[in-house]
Amino acid sequence: MGNEKVYRGTTVLAVRRRGSLAMGCDGQVSLGDTIVKSRAVKIRTMAEGRILAGFAGSVADALTLFEKFEGKLESFSGNTARAVVELARDWRMDRMLRRLEAILIVGDRERLFLLSGSGEVIEPDDDVLGVGSGGQYAAAAAAMTAGAATLGAGAQETSEGVHLPKAIQYSMLPGDLSDAEKFRMARSCGFEGVEAVTMESVDAATRLGDLAREAGTPVHSMTFGGWGAPLSSPDPEVIKQGLTDLELALRCTKAMGGEVVLLVPAVVNESVRYVEAYERSQKHIRTLLPLAEELGIVIAVENVWNNFLLSPIEFARYVDEFESPWLKAYFDVGNVVAFGWPQDWIRTLDDRIARVHLKDFKRDGREWTNLGEGDVNWPEIRASLVDEVGYATWITPELPSGDEEYLRDLVARIDRLIALPPGA
Repeated sequence: MGNEKVYRGTTVLAVRRRGSLAMGCDGQVSLGDTIVKSRAVKIRTMAEGRILAGFAGSVADALTLFEKFEGKLESFSGNTARAVVELARDWRMDRMLRRLEAILIVGDRERLFLLSGSGEVIEPDDDVLGVGSGGQYAAAAAAMTAGAATLGAGAQETSEGVHLPKAIQYSMLPGDLSDAEKFRMARSCGFEGVEAVTMESVDAATRLGDLAREAGTPVHSMTFGGWGAPLSSPDPEVIKQGLTDLELALRCTKAMGGEVVLLVPAVVNESVRYVEAYERSQKHIRTLLPLAEELGIVIAVENVWNNFLLSPIEFARYVDEFESPWLKAYFDVGNVVAFGWPQDWIRTLDDRIARVHLKDFKRDGREWTNLGEGDVNWPEIRASLVDEVGYATWITPELPSGDEEYLRDLVARIDRLIALPPGA
């Protein structure tokens, strides 16, 4: 831009902790070396207050980028990660956008991102970001303060006010109702979202997603599975089918406005050794991670009774070895009770957890039960998940289907056991 002077905003700081996002700025705007305004608003709420965005750099350029980002949010049904990736791509590739001189911080209660004009998207490890002339100092101070606050906080204090949104699996809703009626019933019972099942086409997924949003129960994820054509199979044709099915699941999840696809990554049996399942599944999943990034959909592998990922340490390592934010864990509370303690798994998996399934299990007799009637220590689940890990997104029961009375009772159980803060 040569020697032309522009109006520039300076320091913006963002901190995400325990499912909450705070963003602040110094209000300063400068023209060259002169401060011309000290109370400027450099932060904007988007998506009905669900997303915060702030900027440093050229004021006019940042306002243009805000508009572009809001357009991306609309295009991708409010999917923050997907909108961020698409804006960064446009910013890098578009000749006019490349001339814009600003840096953006964008975040919601789950994730925090920094975007720059070089097309970079940075997701900080400690959920603290600072930009502008004083950004690095503000971020350092915030990181130290937040760390000290975390170390000194008790469970009751940290969980205060955190409400985990409740979803229901599509398959748990009464089968004799239309899709629109199912979603309306789910909403009236107290569920706030839906976990979809596999869909036959992207068009069908789009229609289902529209109906869910109209009822106030948006689709947050899809239970794809992967049992039918496991990515650990030695048969190339099975692998080919499994990848085709998973690709369709990713595209359908995007069409519905979801963010996560649940995958059973491998199956160990008499004909498939453990090491083979481990290596094959990682190899084949990696081929679809570029598509997952393009679509903004996380592939979340779940701990199921498939003789695989039998310890939390191994599960964490398996996820880490992908070195990708698009491969995470879908943790099922009940699935580990027979041979472990779910709160231990939660503490080990930590922020690798993208979504949580709720089930209960009784060790004596080895039987599944309704929530609160088995051996799951629900206060410990809440404490480890919310207070320690900072999880603050969807929880979804995975139970048999039932009528309206059953579903209302289930909502009450979830609220009492985990969704609401103690004493709420």
